[in-house]
Amino acid sequence: MCNLGCACIQLGEFRKGIVICKQALKISQGIGDRGSEEIALGNLGNAYLELCEPYKAIQYYDHALKISIEIGDLISQGRLLFNMGLSLEKLGERDKATDLAASALQIFEQIESHFAEDVRKQLAEWSA
Repeated sequence: MCNLGCACIQLGEFRKGIVICKQALKISQGIGDRGSEEIALGNLGNAYLELCEPYKAIQYYDHALKISIEIGDLISQGRLLFNMGLSLEKLGERDKATDLAASALQIFEQIESHFAEDVRKQLAEWSA
């Protein structure tokens, strides 16, 4: 169900994606699947960020980040930190956004993720 919600979000059907992700979140919580719960929360954050609701996005990203730390999912930790940074930047909090992006970059470099390059580009843009 998380994948269907994510697909809707990627296709620009944000409200439909939110409904599906909330259903997936409820199911994940009901069965105690922390990994799926973290994915659903991250997808909800993505949808709200796309809808220009960064405060809501940050709330979902923060909750997902706590779970990703708990389950040791480094790639998600990096992505969530970066997305929280993007959300904060939309709120005019560039310094906080930069700090979170730098933390994400550190994780991505540690695990040799291709996402490191995306973060480097964003940090360079913010510093220009």
